[in-house]
Amino acid sequence: MGAVSRSDDCDASQHGVVKSGCRRFPSQSDGGSHHTITLDCAGGSARIAGSHNDVTLTGGCTRLSIYGAWNKVTVAFATGARVGFVGAGNEVIWTTPDGKEPTALHLGVDNALKSASVQ
Repeated sequence: MGAVSRSDDCDASQHGVVKSGCRRFPSQSDGGSHHTITLDCAGGSARIAGSHNDVTLTGGCTRLSIYGAWNKVTVAFATGARVGFVGAGNEVIWTTPDGKEPTALHLGVDNALKSASVQ
């Protein structure tokens, strides 16, 4: 699995998710594939690197960056959140407190941003 970093666990390198606020981040080549994980953003941001991962993020994420392909991310965003896709075939299923879609930047093809309320 790539790398997970959280304020309480910045060295755990077994998942493809990184929460900001840690002093160091793994390189994108440390991303993982074919893993399922649930993490709490705790009001911060997360970075996912890898492919074919199924990730659930709770805790009002303010920013999400995805590097890779065919990742499925279900995320509870904070109001005014941002998401960036670098890759192909990634899917983000989102909720926000105000129901407004997060601001998105797409670099790649076939990436999707879908409201959980429309599923």
